[in-house]
Amino acid sequence: SWEMLYTYGFVAGSAPHDWVRTGGRPLRFTGVSETDELMQQKLALLVALGADETAAFEQWVDVNANSGSATEMAPLLRLANLNSRDQPEMCTELREWRADP
Repeated sequence: SWEMLYTYGFVAGSAPHDWVRTGGRPLRFTGVSETDELMQQKLALLVALGADETAAFEQWVDVNANSGSATEMAPLLRLANLNSRDQPEMCTELREWRADP
């Protein structure tokens, strides 16, 4: 993570004391697995909500230790963990292209 900070500048600043004060950490996040049974539907849902198609697959996300950052990340985490075992009704709607974004 520190190498990503230094090389690509995920967190503002030019020295470690600046990065620590900002308090962020880049995380590699996969929103939709390529083996997910609902991959096409989840991808369409993200696009309908304004995301680029590539946003569903591996990307770096800067996550800070504050409620705003956690709130922004929550929908992506819920979508990434949506599965027919735990949420069968919602997955059925999504699979049949009836889900409301």
